Amino acid sequence: MRTWIASLALVVPVVAMTLGLTAITLAERTGHQLFAFDAAHNSAEAAAFGDAAAVVRFLEAGEDPLAVHPIRADAISSTVRLVTTPEAAVLARRPEMLLLLEQWGAFRDPAVRTAVACLAGDVGQTGSVSFLWPSAAPACEPGAAVERILARSRATDARRGN
Repeated sequence: MRTWIASLALVVPVVAMTLGLTAITLAERTGHQLFAFDAAHNSAEAAAFGDAAAVVRFLEAGEDPLAVHPIRADAISSTVRLVTTPEAAVLARRPEMLLLLEQWGAFRDPAVRTAVACLAGDVGQTGSVSFLWPSAAPACEPGAAVERILARSRATDARRGN
């Protein structure tokens, strides 16, 4: 009986590993990439993921960083689904992306700079607020910037029937 248990203890892990590798191989052959990271679909997703190279690629291809882009639920939050690229950078807590976007001219319009600074203030990113408005923070209604983004996402979900 002990020999049978010892043999089983050696065989079961090998069989389990073989079955697991076979399942992964079959999944890959049928087009399912179990361990692959899906690349960003637009500059907002790239900013949320912290992928500066992808942000630059999208901007070089002519994408407007101030356009509202759909993003996946895992990029920032399941409740935030439509954002501009600067909004994604702030909400994902990627302040380095704001510097990149500044270099690409995303903050030429003072209204955009103010809106993003207010959002940064809403989520407690005082460093980003200081970067956007070095002299003094703009006057913002607390919570309004975040609510605007959440309302935009809710309206889209309602149209989709989610």
